[in-house]
Amino acid sequence: VYTREGSQYKYYVRLVEKKGTKVTGIDFLGESSVKSLKTKDIKTVANSFKAGKILKMNLPSSITCFDALEFRDFGSDYNGITSVEYKKNRDAVIVYTSGTTGKPKGIVLSNDAIIASADQCRPVVTDMQPEDSFLGMMPIFMAFGIVNGVSFPLAVGQEVILIPKWTEAEFTSMLEKNKPNHVSSVPKCWTMYADAINRNKVKDSSYLKTPTSGAAPLPKGKHMYIDEALKKSGTLYKLNNGWGLSQFGGGVTTPVNDEFTFKYQSVGVPLPGNIVGIFDCETLEEKGYNEEGEVWVSAPSAMSR
Repeated sequence: VYTREGSQYKYYVRLVEKKGTKVTGIDFLGESSVKSLKTKDIKTVANSFKAGKILKMNLPSSITCFDALEFRDFGSDYNGITSVEYKKNRDAVIVYTSGTTGKPKGIVLSNDAIIASADQCRPVVTDMQPEDSFLGMMPIFMAFGIVNGVSFPLAVGQEVILIPKWTEAEFTSMLEKNKPNHVSSVPKCWTMYADAINRNKVKDSSYLKTPTSGAAPLPKGKHMYIDEALKKSGTLYKLNNGWGLSQFGGGVTTPVNDEFTFKYQSVGVPLPGNIVGIFDCETLEEKGYNEEGEVWVSAPSAMSR
């Protein structure tokens, strides 16, 4: 699947997965993207409206190319199978890392891994109810975006509010407009939201159940500042600060908003089923408390390759 970030992408992913086909999402970058596609073993391209004209003119006839409306029309006369027999660890999506150690790398996540990630989150997310709403802000070509931002809330029956494109300056207005119960963002956005509360631009944040931060360090002073602002405007819960990796579908550790797992300057405890340790890369020996080393993770949501 080749498409620009947008709400139609989730429909492509959901429907194509049922056919047992591997999905990859790539942003459209014009002629250079067309050249890249020609070098890949791709049979079908599901594109956005804007990219469709360029793609259809330049791709070989052996590749089927269609947009969201055409994709919908294809299904109107279809009478074939709509699901396939379960196969353990079948490839589901290819997502991309942020490029912390170099260029972004493709990661294959299986259906089993995505389901495992949702199952891990169910018992630890505060006051998660089917009638709640989840603000899906993270790009869905990223692991956290498609796994924790789309698959997980849908798995528990929630409404997913997708925001295809936004800027940090729009974060507060997005929350005020949509009033979601569950939101994951970065420390900078939550700091801006706290600033808006303290300037009386936001008067009520009581709709928030799990305000969550990740993807960047959250110093104790800044964390306390955000919590005080949230409490001032009616939020009953503190800001969760979690940690994760694309290779594990997003979240790996999180606090559970209780006195045992919540602590400032901490990213909580491993999600159920996850094993996290600190190891010496050369000796492969596990390190003790307050010793430096590399973080190693074993989890049911781990990437296939």
